[in-house]
Amino acid sequence: ITSPATGYGTSLSFNATAGQNLGLSLTGLTFAGGVYGDLYLSVNKPDGTLLQQVLCRTSNPGAGCNLVLTNLPLTGSYMVYVSNNGYPAITGGTLTLSSDKTGTLTSGTAMSLSLRNGQNARPTFAGTAGQPATIRFEGITTVPANLNVQVSILKPDGTVLSGPVNGSSLLNGSELYVASLPSTGTYSVLATPAYGATATLSMTLNPASELAIDGAPVNITSPATGYGTSLSFNATA
Repeated sequence: ITSPATGYGTSLSFNATAGQNLGLSLTGLTFAGGVYGDLYLSVNKPDGTLLQQVLCRTSNPGAGCNLVLTNLPLTGSYMVYVSNNGYPAITGGTLTLSSDKTGTLTSGTAMSLSLRNGQNARPTFAGTAGQPATIRFEGITTVPANLNVQVSILKPDGTVLSGPVNGSSLLNGSELYVASLPSTGTYSVLATPAYGATATLSMTLNPASELAIDGAPVNITSPATGYGTSLSFNATA
């Protein structure tokens, strides 16, 4: 994207269907003369009312920002507005619109996820009322490096059950635990990389624990300077 002069922004449109889950990112934002600045990235619904907006700054990692567009309310043409807050002309920036990456999580089996700029992951699992559930996400790599991936567990009605929890490569991800699922149905796990970064990660439903109480010691390593790690163990109240 570009704009013709100081204070000018731009707008684009996309067609979508009610109920879709999308991710929108703006990355590589620059202004004329290389000045630091910010602008608003906004999405309006087909009826002209605001759906979401976010403030994007050139000082953000990757000069980026993102919007998570969950369960779109209407079918039709949505408008994307890039509003220049009085800064010089926009000389660079890339908008990327993606469907959420889906799949089915199987207990004990890792799912590999590769997300492009602004894309969210939204795999699902079948849950039974009263059962516990653990989601482990690890092996995270982002571009720009070392950014958080935010993960939440969503109930069958789409509301948040647990989270959000942030994890990054610095501590080898993180974990969410629910002691008792509230209802029987299909649960979703929403994963969103910060600032619209690209990301790869691994996600596991009910992973085996790395540490066993009274079990064998476990050796730990980390991949580079400043990096740590994380492990889990199962215990009883």
